[in-house]
Amino acid sequence: AKFLPVITPYKAVVSTQSTGNNVWNNDAPAAARPAAAQRAEPQNDDLIGANIIDRAAEELTWERMLGMDGSLVFIEYVFWVATLNVVSITVFGLIPYILGTGVTMSLGLDKELDASIIGRSTILFIGYIVVFLCLGYGHSVARFLHWSRLEHVLGIGYIIVKVGLLLTLEVMIFPTLSGWWIDICSLSMCDSTLSERINYLYTAPGTTMFLHWLVGMVFVFYFASFVLLLRQVLRPGVLWFLKNLNDPDFQPVQEMITYSMVKHVRRFCISCVVFGFSIILIVWAPLTFINAALPGVIPYSVEMSTESILGEISLELLLLQVILPQLLEQSNTRQWFKNTLRVWAIGVANLLGIRSYLLGDVTNQGAECAAGKLVNFGVPGYVNNIEGLGMGAAQTGPNAEMFVPFQPYYRPALFKRRVVTLVGVTCASMFLLFVFILSVPVSLGRAILQFFMPTGQLHELYTFACGLYTLWAVTRISTLIYNWAIQGLSQFYAKIKEWILVLLKCVYFALTVFGLIPVLFGLLYEMILLLPLRVPLRHTPVLLLWQDWGLGVLFVKILYAGTLTGPDWHLKRVLEQVFQAGVMQMNIMFVTTELVLPVVVTQLHLLCIPYTFCSALPYLGFSEDFAHICHRRIYPGAVVILLIVILLKFQLKQFKRLYVKIKNEKYLIGTRLVNFDADALRTTFTQTES
Repeated sequence: AKFLPVITPYKAVVSTQSTGNNVWNNDAPAAARPAAAQRAEPQNDDLIGANIIDRAAEELTWERMLGMDGSLVFIEYVFWVATLNVVSITVFGLIPYILGTGVTMSLGLDKELDASIIGRSTILFIGYIVVFLCLGYGHSVARFLHWSRLEHVLGIGYIIVKVGLLLTLEVMIFPTLSGWWIDICSLSMCDSTLSERINYLYTAPGTTMFLHWLVGMVFVFYFASFVLLLRQVLRPGVLWFLKNLNDPDFQPVQEMITYSMVKHVRRFCISCVVFGFSIILIVWAPLTFINAALPGVIPYSVEMSTESILGEISLELLLLQVILPQLLEQSNTRQWFKNTLRVWAIGVANLLGIRSYLLGDVTNQGAECAAGKLVNFGVPGYVNNIEGLGMGAAQTGPNAEMFVPFQPYYRPALFKRRVVTLVGVTCASMFLLFVFILSVPVSLGRAILQFFMPTGQLHELYTFACGLYTLWAVTRISTLIYNWAIQGLSQFYAKIKEWILVLLKCVYFALTVFGLIPVLFGLLYEMILLLPLRVPLRHTPVLLLWQDWGLGVLFVKILYAGTLTGPDWHLKRVLEQVFQAGVMQMNIMFVTTELVLPVVVTQLHLLCIPYTFCSALPYLGFSEDFAHICHRRIYPGAVVILLIVILLKFQLKQFKRLYVKIKNEKYLIGTRLVNFDADALRTTFTQTES
């Protein structure tokens, strides 16, 4: 039986059922049909509907949709897809753009905004604002006229456009504005001018806006992380005016729908003021002070391409040696920064006499508590979690979105003046911290790198990273020495001997695994791929070991990750054993014999055998030019030959598998061969033995 198309109405489906000579129709009255048929009708309907759906799902294949089965049904799908695209572009793109163009033309800004991609995006955003206002006005009119269905449709559209505008405002516009403000405040750091930035904007608007948006997003992320750290250190209720992003009941989309647009705009303006002042405090003010007090520190050298090796920033080094390690070690850095922040908060709180207010970790018998007044009424206008009350009840109540955790504190005399002084001390501490960050690591890194490489211009990323890691190493070593010294002199000497041995192991491991092996990998990569592509055949190539080492580090990390995630073999087991042992339990002999020597010997064979073969060609009667051409082309040629051999072996293996599969499908049923005569084979085998 062939089913009718899915689009056929249900009334057109005629179901016939015969019992003897009786035949009835679905359209007949219920009384004219037997009771058994009436009872069986729902089951038949369900069965027919399920079969139609299953048949439609089976028929909807890629071959049918693309027309590869010879039918023309795919034209219908193409028509519907094209129509949907046209309608979507018209509704969500063309109409808002036309409305935005009309608004900008009425304001006389159409020529300035229509000249670049950024201007067109601005026109589109203005158009969506007009759509938002029109939907809101239409919703109000429909509610006044009691047109419930139109009111519902316009309300849904109003909410969708509202959420979209707010997401664009908070995710796109606000980080971009923050990135531009950071760039403007840091112009003196790179010896740039605002006119140069405007020229970059007109030359490459998309790239410029993306970079500023990226910088703004990074700043917003670290600002939010800093606020989360403050919440973990300070007393609950101190930062009641800032939204807690770690709150499990925090629902930003619900707040976008619930709160009015005026409140969201007010929040956006307050955020712009707070972030703008923070950028001035930690970027513009420290740079101005450094420029006046330390004139040799800025501007920084950030040229992307120079003649010096260290003057050119390496993206591999930036991503793999600076950014990724910081992300991987974020937990340790976060804990260290949290401890430092707590030490600062304890010192400032004790100095100002507001430890109960700032930290809330003092007892009720302290001098501060005895002289102060207990405050346990929380934040006015919010649902507060007073100490002793349940937090869950406040969070699940009708005002859960206004929940603010609170802990009682003692308010000393002259409390307002102390809080204002706290704000001033905080600003001064942030200012001094960023003066230190922007001046000391760069100066220290310049001195260290110029001592080893006195000639050439250095990129400030290298100097900053070198100085920062040097400060970290000095701080870490000082902390360890202090902890050992308080344990006694004998213990101190024992720790010194132990860590000298560990340091020697680290130096050996770094020189071999992160020094020699990456250099050889970089040389292989340059001889195989870079030199044939970059250097002409009649030119002499120049090998730079620093760049080869940077490329080699990239390949070492990729090969390490691929080996650990790949199949189980000898090198994987060796790497797992080495890294599970760690630095303290590292076996130098095992690392040398099982890891360093096999890898280095293999790399030296790959490098030396082709070179030796090409060097021996003049002694075999070939010309020098032929030997030179072979020397330049033997490495990529050997790789191509190796890949061809691997491909042929793979194809041969696949062909054997296909042959076995075809043979089994044709002759094998279960575990017996169809055309296999066991008795005849047994007789032949017996005769052969005899």
